Amino acid sequence: AALCSSFRSMGEFGALPAGNRDVPGCGALAAFHPLLDVGNEVAASFRGDYAVVLSTVTPRHHETHALRPELSTLEFKWHDHCGRETPGAEKVARRNVLDGARALADALKTCGSTTTTTTTTT
Repeated sequence: AALCSSFRSMGEFGALPAGNRDVPGCGALAAFHPLLDVGNEVAASFRGDYAVVLSTVTPRHHETHALRPELSTLEFKWHDHCGRETPGAEKVARRNVLDGARALADALKTCGSTTTTTTTTT
């Protein structure tokens, strides 16, 4: 609920939480995996050295905020209604989260020494 009350800007699916365009926009999740970062919609543009970018939103340029869809390796998008999803929207979100988790596991197995990121608005 706190996240949903901190909306700051509009994205392709509606309001986005505060921090969605902060730079560098990414952070290491080394406790989960040494090659894993999580980031906001500008992280892939700011860093630019990710081997794989799994996106829940279209990446944007970190200075101009122009859409940069070519920075996504794979996309797993859904409308986030902060727990107020319809049954159909919940099904889409659940499927995309699970598909994204499988893609992330595959990427971490094959990336070698480069960093993987998940770009997200949350």
